[in-house]
Amino acid sequence: MQILKSKMKVPPGGWTYTIESGTSFRGTTLERLVDEVREYYFTNDQLPPKDLDMLIQDQICSKIPDAEAKCYDATPPTFGELIKRAGTALVNFSRSGFEVVPDEVLVERRAICLECPLWKGESFFGVGRCGACGCSGFKLYAASERCPKDKWTTYST
Repeated sequence: MQILKSKMKVPPGGWTYTIESGTSFRGTTLERLVDEVREYYFTNDQLPPKDLDMLIQDQICSKIPDAEAKCYDATPPTFGELIKRAGTALVNFSRSGFEVVPDEVLVERRAICLECPLWKGESFFGVGRCGACGCSGFKLYAASERCPKDKWTTYST
């Protein structure tokens, strides 16, 4: 599954999405398009897909000629990958002497994650989770950790 790197660059004519029944929708913003599709489902007494926003972005990315430059791969990590990454993060954290970042670095990292299109704020019981690495926030505190998309790096004093 792919998602857009920037939702602000609107193509000429706006965003388009076609649902499984063949009905097409067009919106001047991605948010407006998602709202229109969601409204269509509710009007027809159907529940919209759980990750409607991501499904729409995936379809948009599949139609973009230069998708690698304009979209991220948002395929969620498998359970095995999550366990391996968590173990590696814990080992790195212990090797650093359990060093945590200062409050200002934590705030900066958190702000970057909240703005990232890969952040899924509603997942993991409302705590949120990174769509790239699966982290629910531990990495933000650990000085030994970095963003897998290089949006922030390890911290050293």
